[in-house]
Amino acid sequence: RQSLSGSCIAGAIRMCDASSPTPPILSVGQVTLQTSSPLTESGDRQHRKLCLPSESWRSLNFDSPPPVTSESSASSVCTASSAASDANGKTDRATLFSMPLTVVIFGATGDLARKKLFPALYELMLQEHIPRWTSIVGCGRSPQDPDAFLAKQCVNVRDDPAWPRGCFLRLVRYHCLEGGYADARSHARLAEEEVRRYEERHPTGPCGNRLFFLSVPPAVFGAVAEMVSAHGRAAAGGFTRLLIEKPFGRDSASFEELNSLTARHFDETQLYRIDHYLGKEILLNISSLRWANSLFEPLWSAEHIEAVQVTFKEDLGTQGRGGYFDGVGIVRDVIQNHLLQALLFLTMEPPEDMSAAAILAAKVSLLKSVRTLDLRRGDAFLAQYGPSEDGGRKGYLDDPTVDPRSRCPTFAACVLSIDSDRWRGVPFLLSAGKGLDERLCEVRVRFRPKPYNALLGVDSANELVMRVQPDEAIYVVAVAKTPGLCAGVGREERRTPVAMGLRYATQFGDGSPFVAPDAYERMLLNAARGDQALSVSAAELTEAWRIFTPLLHQIDEELPPPVVHPFGQTPRGYEAWTEAHGVDIAPPATHWSAKEAEAHAAAKASAMAAAKAAAAPPLEPRDPMDSDSFMW
Repeated sequence: RQSLSGSCIAGAIRMCDASSPTPPILSVGQVTLQTSSPLTESGDRQHRKLCLPSESWRSLNFDSPPPVTSESSASSVCTASSAASDANGKTDRATLFSMPLTVVIFGATGDLARKKLFPALYELMLQEHIPRWTSIVGCGRSPQDPDAFLAKQCVNVRDDPAWPRGCFLRLVRYHCLEGGYADARSHARLAEEEVRRYEERHPTGPCGNRLFFLSVPPAVFGAVAEMVSAHGRAAAGGFTRLLIEKPFGRDSASFEELNSLTARHFDETQLYRIDHYLGKEILLNISSLRWANSLFEPLWSAEHIEAVQVTFKEDLGTQGRGGYFDGVGIVRDVIQNHLLQALLFLTMEPPEDMSAAAILAAKVSLLKSVRTLDLRRGDAFLAQYGPSEDGGRKGYLDDPTVDPRSRCPTFAACVLSIDSDRWRGVPFLLSAGKGLDERLCEVRVRFRPKPYNALLGVDSANELVMRVQPDEAIYVVAVAKTPGLCAGVGREERRTPVAMGLRYATQFGDGSPFVAPDAYERMLLNAARGDQALSVSAAELTEAWRIFTPLLHQIDEELPPPVVHPFGQTPRGYEAWTEAHGVDIAPPATHWSAKEAEAHAAAKASAMAAAKAAAAPPLEPRDPMDSDSFMW
């Protein structure tokens, strides 16, 4: 808390604890202060909680002229200021914090905004990755009561005493696009009433930066892009960037149509196509494992690697989203984007440098060498979950939003082949499904056995396992001698498969369940800073759809009957199909399964909660999983 006197206020500070919807504005010299109640004429001290970070408070130039409000003056000031982006399109932190920033969310009444976007923006401001004076405008097509909108859509925003939740809520407004997403008058009013007015009143304005997040159906991407281009572009000196949430079309033709609509109005450097799985900590660690170490890259080829699996499993059904899912399917929903992006970082050649352009070039080069998928060639396995054997879980066709005759696969597996010197002959298995036995996302790299393994009677393969969820971990399955006495060295000795590695909760935390920054925080931050290293380029999508479009058309047109399996079980015939493609899906000889990981994390959380309640450290035996480097 800060004691403020009416005579010493300088700068434009938004107060967060105002009781009225529109707090009064106090003018002090050339600047303004928004307060929750008028300061008294006698200058009595008022206690307020400042929403502006201390470093920004100190950096304000109190001797600068008042903000320019005329359009011509605004243009001249913006042109004279330093540009918001450098020659590579990036925006450094100092520049980002020296200008107004507006984030506009189209589709702000939806689930994504409630569950991910508003909480992510709060976290970015809390940690001062973006300015705490950022203006957030949520847009939708139906009128909303402002208080009801905040109560519903910001329900998942937490409250940290370092920067209270109330400060954030004061920055969020709702704007109704009464004429729809394609209505020019609605967008002109949005730009004038919500964006330009904020920039002109900002002490560093009137030139500002603008981010537009399109959390809307692909059918309106083009209309929104056109309206933003016509009415919402930032003045000279500020940046305008669009974040587009998947899906990016249904096939090659629909993507090309969609891409032409957005490219007509915005340059590729202004478009940030979001695949939030690229913001997962484990997948981000792939490049560090490969190129920050000398251990893995020399083994990263068909000479040493037998097969690679990228697996996504859910122990839930469609949860009432069957109507949407039935028109998309698991291949479009997960495999063609999330899992393929993980595969690219696993298999691409080392880029020239770690710039966005070099990374994107390496990914596109790899994609060009991937063979197109063909159902008739047996490149895919399709299944659909039915009711559980005990009748406790319903099947996919029991969802009232699903056509009871639907053949939409809820489980799919594809084997990709990469025709390159590094990877020729290695099968890459991408599999995803709902209604399975566990919640799991992991990458498994299986190494080829070598002739000298027979010297010690070993026939189990080494594996590198990277578990994305639950309870993030990276471990290597190897073979070690079992302690004990025997004569000689060799086959007489006992050996045991072991797993060696790290748990994120232990290595990067206190042993409690590891909480990583949400992937959307990283995507929003990258867009604000102008870094496209984790965005999906148009060239990538062109090649990705080339690989999957023939398979998807075969599924849509031929409607092959999927293998129906009981909820919670692996589809019948799947293991034989993977073996025929040279992939062994059996768990490693020793591994930390997802269920064990979740049970361990839950036990740790329970122990820590009990310890806090008792105001004493937890009393428990030493757990080998809790050491920085462990062996099971």
